[in-house]
Amino acid sequence: MSNYSRPGLLQPFVLQFAFDVGAREKHRVEFRFNQDIGNLRINVDGKVVKRAFEMFSFSTIKRYHITVGDAEQHEVLIEKERKRLLGGALPQACTVYIDGVVQGQYGP
Repeated sequence: MSNYSRPGLLQPFVLQFAFDVGAREKHRVEFRFNQDIGNLRINVDGKVVKRAFEMFSFSTIKRYHITVGDAEQHEVLIEKERKRLLGGALPQACTVYIDGVVQGQYGP
């Protein structure tokens, strides 16, 4: 599931997507970032594992590391990238790595 929406002029930029991690021990990771109010949330199996408020940043790339699984552990890295010029006003993109391998890219 991948979705970047801004349905109307007054609606917020929202980047949200979900992906599965694990072969024998399956887990669902969900990412949601409301760009207008800076609310970021990462869930694993419906439970919040990371929350952040990001309104202003000088960095163009933010990295979020999480470990998923118990018996079968995987390192998940989500990189959120924005443009350097007017980055906060433009849609942002994410790249997902599972155990160091690109799993997918989400956003515009």
